[in-house]
Amino acid sequence: MVTVFAPVNIAWVKYMGKSPDGPANDSFSMTLEGLGSRTRIERVGDSSGFTIDFEGSPYVPPESGQRKIHSFLSEFELFSTLLRDCGFRCTRPTGRYRILTSNNVPAGTGIATSASGFAALTLAWLHELSGDRGPEWISRYGSDSRLPERAARIARFGSGSACRSFHGPFVEWTTRNEILPFSAAKDEFVDFILLLEDAPKEVPSSDAHRRVQGSPLLPSRVGATARRLAKIKEALLSSNHPVLAQEVRTEALEMHELFHSSMPPFSYLNQQSRFWLSGSWRSGTSFENAILTADAGANVHVFLPASSSHEFEVFLKRQFPELRFLVARSGKGAVYASEGF
Repeated sequence: MVTVFAPVNIAWVKYMGKSPDGPANDSFSMTLEGLGSRTRIERVGDSSGFTIDFEGSPYVPPESGQRKIHSFLSEFELFSTLLRDCGFRCTRPTGRYRILTSNNVPAGTGIATSASGFAALTLAWLHELSGDRGPEWISRYGSDSRLPERAARIARFGSGSACRSFHGPFVEWTTRNEILPFSAAKDEFVDFILLLEDAPKEVPSSDAHRRVQGSPLLPSRVGATARRLAKIKEALLSSNHPVLAQEVRTEALEMHELFHSSMPPFSYLNQQSRFWLSGSWRSGTSFENAILTADAGANVHVFLPASSSHEFEVFLKRQFPELRFLVARSGKGAVYASEGF
C-alpha cells in the first residue's frame, strides 16, 4: 500500500477571508520538513462510500470535517481530469474505501494539519484512481514539475491552504489562485513550534473565515497584506532579519485582531500565547530578530536562521524547562513514499 506524506505549511502572511473565486488576500508560507500528515487509501469492499481511520489519534475531526472529506473525494472530475490529461484511463470508482490517516503534530490546534491532511489525501486518491498503473503515476508525478501545481489546485478545494503544501521552502498563493514557489531566500530557517495548547480549538478555521466577514478591520486588510508580502520577500532576498521580525509579527497580531473584532468576537490566544508573541522574552538575548507568528490557534511559532537554531534550543531548555516544543527546518512539498514518514 502506498503512503503519502504531506508537510504542514506555516503562513507568514495569512490567508483569512474568502472571495467567490478564491482567497481574499495573497498569502505566503514556509513548508516544514518532516512534520505533517501521512495518508493511505485502500479498497475494502463492494459497498459504496468511505471509512476514515485516524489510526488511534486522540483528535477526531467533527462530523462536518469528515463530511468535507467525503464530499471532496466524491468530486470525481477534479481528479480524473488531471489523470486523463496525463494519459491515464480513469473510471469512476466503485466500492468502499478506507482512508488511514495520521499526523505527527497535534491536530485541531492551529498547526495547519487541515492543509497537510488534504494535500496528502489528494495525492493518495490520485494514486488510487490511477488503478493498476499506480507505480507509473508515482514515477510521472516525481518527474514532471508541472504536476505538483496541478495537484495543489485540486487540494485547495478541500482546504485552501493545502495548495501551499506541495512546494517549498516558501510558497505564495495569490488571489488569482497562482501557486508560486519561492526558493530565493538567502537563509534557511528553522521553526520552533511552542506547544502551548493541546486541546482542539473551539472555533474551526472554516468558521473563522465566515466570522471575520463582520470585522470592520477586514476591508483594509487586502492592501496591507500585499504591501507586507512585498516587504517580506525583499527581506528574504537580502537577509534583512529585523524587517522579517517586524512584518511577520505585525501580520500575526493584525490577523488575530480580526478574530477579536469579528461578529461574534472570539480569541484563539491564551496567556502564554500573548507572552511569547509580545517578544518581551527576547530582550537581552541574541534573538531580538526572532520571527514570531501564530496561526488560527494558541500555539506560537518562533523562526530563526538555521545557524542560530542550536543556540535557541539550548536557551529554551535552560530558561523554560517545562515548555514543550517541536523543531523543523524548511522543507519540500508532498511526496509519495513506500513507508511512513
